[in-house]
Amino acid sequence: MSEFGKPERHTQNRIIKMFQDELGYKYLGNFEDRENNCSIEESLLASFLHKQGQM
Repeated sequence: MSEFGKPERHTQNRIIKMFQDELGYKYLGNFEDRENNCSIEESLLASFLHKQGQM
């Protein structure tokens, strides 16, 4: 990672920690280099909506 991206990654790590610690979110990892990367994990969303009675 270049020096330019380090402050942004530091901020992202702080936000991830807040979502986990304060909001109870499960961190799925960094998908930056994953093939077919998408901002929405359809299978996880469908499972969540099903549990909520939305599907």
